[in-house]
This record gives sequence, C-alpha cells and structure tokens, in this order.
Amino acid sequence: MVAKRVPAGDDQLAPVIRAALGGRQYRMLREPGLDPARLNLYRLAKHLSLVAGPLRLLDGDYPDREPMLSIAEYNTQQVLALQQRSQPALREGEV
Repeated sequence: MVAKRVPAGDDQLAPVIRAALGGRQYRMLREPGLDPARLNLYRLAKHLSLVAGPLRLLDGDYPDREPMLSIAEYNTQQVLALQQRSQPALREGEV
C-alpha cells in the first residue's frame, strides 16, 4: 500500500485511517466505555507526531515548505487546545 499525501486535519484524516484499517478496527474506536484519558493520550501523540514530522522535513531542503508549515502549525494548535482542555480549572487562591 502506497501512502497518499493528505491534509492533517482530523476530519480529513478520518477517511484515510478508516480505509487503511479496513473499517473494522476503526469502528472499535467508537465503542462506548473506552478510556477517555487513553484516547486523549493517543490524540496528543498523533498531533505531536504531526508537528515533529513536518519540522524534520523542513530541517532539510524539502521543496514545498508551505504545506509542511501549515500541517505543523495546525497540529501545534491542536496540542495546545488538548492541553488547555486537560488542565483542571484553578480555584481562586491556588497557584
């Protein structure tokens, strides 16, 4: 199977993941009762990988830099959003 270039947004990757896994395994991710913390960890790892990979390419002489920068920027925003959602709200007076 040859990997195709696709944009890195979750909504755009879902069909690619579904096709790569044959659909059956992908449905397992929608099962009720999955550990939300573990799924968030997997989501974080995916987004960190999609930041690191493009930046590694850009470290060299990769010819088409803008799409790689866009992928890294989008996924950096996703990592920060995940981090903000996972932080418990600080109560008044706690630091």
